[in-house]
Amino acid sequence: MYRAVGSRATAEKQPHAVQVVVAARDLEVGTLIRDADLRMAAWASPVPKGAVYKREGFLNRGVASAIYEGEPITENRLSPVGSGGGLAATIPPGMRACAVRVNEVVGVAGFVVPACAWTY
Repeated sequence: MYRAVGSRATAEKQPHAVQVVVAARDLEVGTLIRDADLRMAAWASPVPKGAVYKREGFLNRGVASAIYEGEPITENRLSPVGSGGGLAATIPPGMRACAVRVNEVVGVAGFVVPACAWTY
């Protein structure tokens, strides 16, 4: 009786898995997503907000934030549709990027760092 009740309780505790799109390999910032970069995987824990269930709408989108192998693909980690890849895709709408000339002293001193946003 103990085994029957124990196995029944274990079966009821197993969460229902859903199929989500995950990264098939590590995707660096600026990478354009190709079909080989994605795969479907069963996800049993709570599904992250914005997780993708179909791979079609995310091909040829740029990666705005690094995505690691096996991590679910979410909308907030990708660049807007049509913006392509590269660093230009990581610039938020309404913002601009510009080059700043510095010398070796300023660069080594840590005053200039990538992804630094100044608001005036």
